[in-house]
Amino acid sequence: MGGFDLLFLLTVLVVLLGLAALVVSLVARRRRVARALALALAAWLLVYALALVGASLLSPARLLAAGERRCYDDWCIEVQSASARERIGDTRPNGRFVLVTVEVSNAARRSPQREWAVGLALLGPDGSRLAPSPAGQRALALEGGAGLPLDTLMDPLGRFKHVAVFEVPAETRAVDVTVQHGAFPGIVIIGDEQSLLHRPTYTHLNLTP
Repeated sequence: MGGFDLLFLLTVLVVLLGLAALVVSLVARRRRVARALALALAAWLLVYALALVGASLLSPARLLAAGERRCYDDWCIEVQSASARERIGDTRPNGRFVLVTVEVSNAARRSPQREWAVGLALLGPDGSRLAPSPAGQRALALEGGAGLPLDTLMDPLGRFKHVAVFEVPAETRAVDVTVQHGAFPGIVIIGDEQSLLHRPTYTHLNLTP
């Protein structure tokens, strides 16, 4: 746990204690104390919010190499490759399909691991995020090529493959893939890659035929 994680926990504690003291002051009709507490809490949260947004705006986007492993505690994922398909079974895209292969692993030696709030997306030039294609994903699953879902429970030191299907314009020759790993509490932790307005961590992949 880093310093900013501790600062977040301290902020939660300060807010809870401050709100409790504020309620007590209001019940006791100590208006001046209640006003001072409210202003102190507002000032603390304002400074924290400014630090959160400032750190996000000043942090550069992080580029990972293909196959570079990222871990959230003991749950790890690596984006390995991307390939293009003109069709999957009888399903055709408006453009072409891109199949992104990732490997998910459990670094823990004793305990099973899984993640629920996790997904993959493609980054657009304007910062937009493209979600996987439901139709393409279903078609690939019917072919038996989708691997296991990202939220699969793994045994200690276990690993599995997952293939996500995206629908992109026909002229696409490369993609930027990002892992979306839940929103809370990362969105409100200063410096976290999931924090508000933080530039995403991504992997650039050239498409193979």
